Amino acid sequence: MNPVTELKQRGERLIPSGEIRHAVAWMWIAGVALGYAGAHATNTEPLVRGTFGITAGTMSAVFGVARVGSLAAIFITARSDSHSRRAAFLLAYGVGLFASTMTALASSVALYTLAQTVTRLSITAAAIIGTVIIVETVRGKGRTYAVSLFGAAVSFGAGIATAALPIADLTPEGWRWVFASSVIGLVAIPRLASEIHEPPTRSQDVTPKWYRSMQNRQDFWRMSLASYLFAIFSTVAVAFIIEHLIGTLDMTASRAAVIALLGGTVGGSGFFVGSALANRIGRKNTTYLALVTSIVGGVALYAATDPWSVGAYVALSAFGSFLLIPSFGVWRNEMFAADIRSRAVTWINNAGIIGSICGLLAASVLIDRYGLPATIATLSLAAVAATVTLLGVPEPRPTHVERTKALGESFGEPEAH
Repeated sequence: MNPVTELKQRGERLIPSGEIRHAVAWMWIAGVALGYAGAHATNTEPLVRGTFGITAGTMSAVFGVARVGSLAAIFITARSDSHSRRAAFLLAYGVGLFASTMTALASSVALYTLAQTVTRLSITAAAIIGTVIIVETVRGKGRTYAVSLFGAAVSFGAGIATAALPIADLTPEGWRWVFASSVIGLVAIPRLASEIHEPPTRSQDVTPKWYRSMQNRQDFWRMSLASYLFAIFSTVAVAFIIEHLIGTLDMTASRAAVIALLGGTVGGSGFFVGSALANRIGRKNTTYLALVTSIVGGVALYAATDPWSVGAYVALSAFGSFLLIPSFGVWRNEMFAADIRSRAVTWINNAGIIGSICGLLAASVLIDRYGLPATIATLSLAAVAATVTLLGVPEPRPTHVERTKALGESFGEPEAH
């Protein structure tokens, strides 16, 4: 039977295109708030160190411990598979922004770490579930663009957080005001609750036998391993950009914020280039391009000492990272059926979190001994291995529902049969 007919017989509602666009627009707003709240820890790192009197190596260990909590995001995302994606998203969103706000009140390293653990756990879950909601709601070529908009929103929010960094220069512990400003995003919760709908096709998203095959399990482990290896490099490379600009190159917080913001803004074009390439040359090939660009830009960034060169390499590295969001983000979602999608994507993400922890713990030893540039160059070998690991993973094949054209009106073009 036609899946749309079955949906109608069960009384399930197909979401009109206008409502889909409204939902995507509000997901964009949510992404801005999530990105803003999630970027404060990295941006204020040298200032927080000054308040608590700890070294860059110790701060790397703090970041690693905080990311352990992100592994618990599986409990929220698993519930979104079996119950409501919408409710799980709203819960994670609210808790994440509240915890980021409470970080401003941390009076010790332990309390700071606890607040950031809850923040990262919740923001991670919200980002994963939000992407899944978009993938399951938006059809056709519009899917990669919608995911890109959500990813761009998160990065735009991080950019706003960077632009807000000069606030931290106003008082001796001005970084606390930066964290406290996360509370602004909480006012959007009532509107998000009314605009974001449960994806309409979940119950009809069939799980073909090939999803349960050995090949699919191998693909899952390859994606997980690649996520783990790349995160070893990328987390450290991103976490210490401001530290490199302020601590190594002796820039003021304001100048560092301008360079990071301009470089990230230019690199942000990768979202939309990545969306177009993912539809034209495939999710897999675009992911390869993204990984290579990120590696080259990241290593060159920490080797450079001239401000203009640093800005150029920030842009190159950011471009590669932003390419990765629509390509790998959609790729890993399309590889798994709806009844296991959030959990599969979360475990792949968790592998990345473990990689982040390992990278930060390694950096906590290497940075104090060899310095940032040598540490980044060493960890880039793991990112190269991640690129090789993905060679055996195929392009995603559509499920029965994904091949169905008439699933309500599409945000973009309908997928071909």
